[in-house]
Amino acid sequence: MKLFSADWSIRRRLVQIILMISIPTVVVVAIIALSSYSTTLRSESEDAFVNSNQVFANALDGQLQTAVVTTRNFAAALAGQPVAPLSQAWQMASNMLSEKNTPIRRINVYGMSASGHQSVIFNAPYPPTRVATVQQYINNDLPADTWFLQALNDGTERWHAQALPFDPSSTQPVVSYAVPYQGPGKAYMGIVWVDVAEVTLSRMMDKTIVSKDAGGYSLLFDEQSTLAGSHDFYSSMPEADSSSTLASFLSKPDISRLWTDAQANQGTFYLGADPFESDKQSIVLINRLPQTGWRLVTILPSTVLQNPLNQSIVEMALVTALGMTLLSWIVYRFITRTVSRPLETLGTAAQQIGGGDLRYGIAYQDQKDEIGRLAHAMEDMKRHLSYSYQQLSMWSQTLEKRVGQRTEELALAQKVAQANANELQAVYDASLAIVNDYRLDAVLQQLTHSLLGLLDANYCAVWLLTASKQHLQLVATTGDPSRLNRIIGADEGLAGAATRETRLLIVEDYAHWPQHLDELSDTGVQKGMAAPLLFYNKPIGAVLVGRGEDAQGFNKPDERLLLLFANLVSPIVRNAQLYIQREAATEEAERANSVKTRFLASVTHELRTPLNLIINNLDFMRIGMFGNVTGEQKSRLDQTIRSSEHLLSLINDLLDVSKIEAGEMELTIIPADLRPVLEDALDSAVMLIEAKGAPITLEAHIPEDLPLVPMDARRVRQVLTNLLTNAVKFTPFGSISLRLLMSNEVIEMVVTDTGIGISPDEMKNLFQPFERADRAKSMSIEGTGLGLSIAKHLVEAHGGKLMVESEVGKGSSFAFTLPLPQELSNMRIVTKPLPMPTGED
Repeated sequence: MKLFSADWSIRRRLVQIILMISIPTVVVVAIIALSSYSTTLRSESEDAFVNSNQVFANALDGQLQTAVVTTRNFAAALAGQPVAPLSQAWQMASNMLSEKNTPIRRINVYGMSASGHQSVIFNAPYPPTRVATVQQYINNDLPADTWFLQALNDGTERWHAQALPFDPSSTQPVVSYAVPYQGPGKAYMGIVWVDVAEVTLSRMMDKTIVSKDAGGYSLLFDEQSTLAGSHDFYSSMPEADSSSTLASFLSKPDISRLWTDAQANQGTFYLGADPFESDKQSIVLINRLPQTGWRLVTILPSTVLQNPLNQSIVEMALVTALGMTLLSWIVYRFITRTVSRPLETLGTAAQQIGGGDLRYGIAYQDQKDEIGRLAHAMEDMKRHLSYSYQQLSMWSQTLEKRVGQRTEELALAQKVAQANANELQAVYDASLAIVNDYRLDAVLQQLTHSLLGLLDANYCAVWLLTASKQHLQLVATTGDPSRLNRIIGADEGLAGAATRETRLLIVEDYAHWPQHLDELSDTGVQKGMAAPLLFYNKPIGAVLVGRGEDAQGFNKPDERLLLLFANLVSPIVRNAQLYIQREAATEEAERANSVKTRFLASVTHELRTPLNLIINNLDFMRIGMFGNVTGEQKSRLDQTIRSSEHLLSLINDLLDVSKIEAGEMELTIIPADLRPVLEDALDSAVMLIEAKGAPITLEAHIPEDLPLVPMDARRVRQVLTNLLTNAVKFTPFGSISLRLLMSNEVIEMVVTDTGIGISPDEMKNLFQPFERADRAKSMSIEGTGLGLSIAKHLVEAHGGKLMVESEVGKGSSFAFTLPLPQELSNMRIVTKPLPMPTGED
């Protein structure tokens, strides 16, 4: 959110900033001042209200004392007389009741005598007469609890409020004050009391209490907390509802405490719920009438406290608004005169100078403030611009000349770059022609013809080092073909020199060059250039080009082209050489392997026949067919037969390997019963365990309903026997188990042992022919390293898979699968050749 519009002037922005800072500051200060002032003002207002109400109470008390004095004077006049003379009392009462502004409505006298009692009532005269009316009652019946009789008996003065007068003809409530008087014997023989009508008392309060606050009213209570009079009370509250509400209000603990605390000339203040409207806040003022002892209660709206504060707030707001307006005007005028107008003038000057009018005058340079410094800076800028324009004019002329020169240089450089690009394109196109060809003669032929076109030469030849690195052989030439394959020393001729020094050489007069080879020189070559062919920074030969006598000599671009082309084709030539060598080596290896395989197959076949005969004859001798044999002879014969059988097994493995390598092993796969195969393999394992004499248990888990399995039964027996035999060999003690698992697609045979296990390093070469683990050799376990490789080949030839899991020290688990096709048929399979170990990882 932006505080200022981009179109506002600096003057307007500064005024806005000052107002944004000043107004919150003034408001905060005003709030702090008002917070402090409001507390003081409220306290002063409370005291003012209490004092004002005390003044009203004192004035009202003075008027009530008029009735007290009148009553006392009347009683004093009757005191000491045996019987009050009616005429004297009548005259006195008429005078008192006729006094101006007297609040007394009537004077009552009650007296006792030996013959009984009498009561006399003097009512105020009706103007214009000044004679009071008289009513006399003799020995009338009076209740014992009549209030003035109680005062007579007690001999005390007292007030009595809110009662009907003694005069039966009047029904208006009055407030009475009674004074007993004594007879001749100092005994109280009568009492005088005056009646002040409640209406009169209310008029007295109306005249005394002057309240300008709408909604306020006053109540006058006697010493017995009886309502004696009111001011503007019944105008806001019906009389029938006021008595109970007023009694409830006076019984509140806070009001009772304030009632007691109200002393003479000192009132109390209370702010709380209105006694008659509990949802409205009111001010309650309680002041004591000093002489009468009554209490004046004034109730005002709580808003009268807020009025002075509101007035102060309004006054402060007006003063603040006027101050801010005056400040804004002063700041506006000051900024206009000192900042805005000078900046506008200087801005106009800057526009004129920027437009090129360097003669425009800069004003305000005589001022010493920031505007003056800015004007001086603009004057300096004008002088510098004038000087710069002169320099630019001079430089522009010089620049035009340099641009012309640079344009010519760029044109020349473009021609050179284009020539280089053409050369590179030519080298690239020529290299593409030979990069994908591995035939050395074709590569060399293409190389020589490409160089003729690239270098505009009439002769090109390629010389390569022989295997002994002592001679160079001419392998390609554009000259006389009869010279191909000629041999020279590795340091002879221009090609030999370039090969020896591994750098490009140029001979301008080749015919008279000291190392010139006459018998190998082509006629017409006068200028020669040779570059070495390097492969991994080692020379493998050289390429030589030549031009005639009339041709131009070789220059730097020709040198770059020949070196670039030589570097590009050197790996190609070397790769072609290596390709030829590899092809020759491969043919030789295949021929040697074929001879070895035929020899191995022939020898193993020739060895197996006599060996079978030897084993049979030894077995006949062992069982005594040629005569009796001793126990020692039989033991020796058993050892010989076992060694012969082991040798026969080795020969059979060699024969199988040779057949697999030659691709001549045939499998006859027919549906066959698997159970005999399993039993034969298990029997062989049992015999090995017995011969070994180790604590090994053999378990077999074979389902009862075995299906016919398409297989070469003899080869499957060979695989299973090999796995069980290996398990027995590599298990010093523990258990070996054979489990068969079947699904709709395959049958799986798993051989598990608790032997020594196979390490991850041994696992890498586990199925390689003639590979045996080092631990097997160190433990003197017999074997050739052919069994597992043959087993894997046979399983895969059946379309299955041979798998192994092992952990050193815990044993191994070998499993192989045989597929179960949906349709059984007889098949004859010739296996693929077995890959032999190459000695490489």
